[in-house]
Amino acid sequence: MEKLDVKVRYKYDQHNNKTDELTIANYVRTDATIEGSSTPTYVSYIKRIAELELAYELMDRTTLTVGYEKETNSFSNGSADSEDEDIYKISLNSRALDWATGRLSLEYFKKDSDYPDYTAANAELPWMRKFYAASKDGLKASAAATLMPNDKLNVNLELSYGKDDYKDSEFGLQDDRNYTGTVDADYEVNKRLTLNAFYTYENQKSMQRSRQWTPSSAGDPYSATFSDVSDPSNWTLEVTDIVNTIGLGAEVGIIEDLLDLDLDGTYSKSNSKADFGSAVGIAPASPYSNPNMDNNAFVPLDFGNIDDTRMLTVNTRLNYKLSKAWSTTLGYQYQRWAIDDYQYDGYTPIMVTGSGAYNALLSMDTLYKPYKVNTVYVTATYSF
Repeated sequence: MEKLDVKVRYKYDQHNNKTDELTIANYVRTDATIEGSSTPTYVSYIKRIAELELAYELMDRTTLTVGYEKETNSFSNGSADSEDEDIYKISLNSRALDWATGRLSLEYFKKDSDYPDYTAANAELPWMRKFYAASKDGLKASAAATLMPNDKLNVNLELSYGKDDYKDSEFGLQDDRNYTGTVDADYEVNKRLTLNAFYTYENQKSMQRSRQWTPSSAGDPYSATFSDVSDPSNWTLEVTDIVNTIGLGAEVGIIEDLLDLDLDGTYSKSNSKADFGSAVGIAPASPYSNPNMDNNAFVPLDFGNIDDTRMLTVNTRLNYKLSKAWSTTLGYQYQRWAIDDYQYDGYTPIMVTGSGAYNALLSMDTLYKPYKVNTVYVTATYSF
């Protein structure tokens, strides 16, 4: 069939990690306990990917594509012994209009992981799953369009959405969501001047669940009286990250085919927060206590400022064409970065108690510091 295009792909990848073993003589288990030696293990894996893709031309310059991908991974010394992932894809691409192109795509994936079911006390919750090796279902969707209303103006629009649901993880990362939107445009004022601008919005949210307990208490997951995850001592954490970025630029032709100037600048601002949730209660020592709750005297405070950063970057490049093969650039870049984070609130490298006494801790003061950078550079380019 002339309108049908079929593609079949297969990839096999084997990685054997032969790194020499490193034995650690002693390691710290708790604040006051040192255990014996420990020898880390290294992960080796085999990855197999098979893919089928069918593309059908629905009409002139409009194509519908469907696909299926099967990925199988097996691990040696991995968090899971094996992983199987099924990915289903569908997309629609169109160039039917001379002044516009568009694309819609949707992808659904399902990963099943042979993750061990921990039942013995090993300092982890027995239902905890490492997110990169856990089973999950997910979805990715995107829409993009390019508009060219005339010979001088181009506008690009793009939206995307993604989610992951960790279906078998009772604790740890439960789900995450992300949204992204971008618009950019460039406009040719004349033969010697082109302007461009863009704006991007990013929003990501994740949900975690865990528990803190006292050994042999009501919330201890290894106690004989406790058998499931529905314990009021659980706590949750929802993290939200929002990033706004804007950029402007210009290309200026000073002397045709000899000297030109490039100008661009970007400003990005991020805003993050962490919202905690936890039931308040006391251990079963009074008639008003919850017999199924571990001791929890207060709800943890939320963090309203986590890695709230601001970055400004400005670039200037003067390009001079020395000959047909040689060219040189004189450039200047200015960059400014600042941060607002709860760890900086009241921070001092010499920790003290509430009364001002030394608290037996001298910090290395390694938190990131705001900075400003000015860079001047010269490059030479030879084209064959």
